[in-house]
Amino acid sequence: MDTIILQKIMIRNFKRQNSYYHPRNSIENWHYALPMDVLKQISFAKSDENKIKELIQILREQIDLVNTPEIDREGDKIFTETELRRSRGAKYNIPASLIYQLEAVRDRLMNMESYYDFTIELPEITNQRI
Repeated sequence: MDTIILQKIMIRNFKRQNSYYHPRNSIENWHYALPMDVLKQISFAKSDENKIKELIQILREQIDLVNTPEIDREGDKIFTETELRRSRGAKYNIPASLIYQLEAVRDRLMNMESYYDFTIELPEITNQRI
């Protein structure tokens, strides 16, 4: 459970890693849990509601990161460093294949009756940068 909570914090703070070996828009540069891996962990945690809730929150953090609006250079004085980092990171460092994977996982969970109560508040992906 500690690892799951740490993953949520890491995604929320979004610190960009350098990508020396892969193209910038490559899924190999995504340094967090992949949505398909989170889905797999959810399927393993069938009886642990708290773990499922936290795993769904990881997906929510990823969706929130993808949906982060772009911040103008002029307005950047009123935002925190984390908000600026998330905005620039969402614009330049989230691979299109990750967004597709995140959409597929979200749709799959939303259509599964057993997870409906957990996913009811999972936001739609609205700010696609594909």
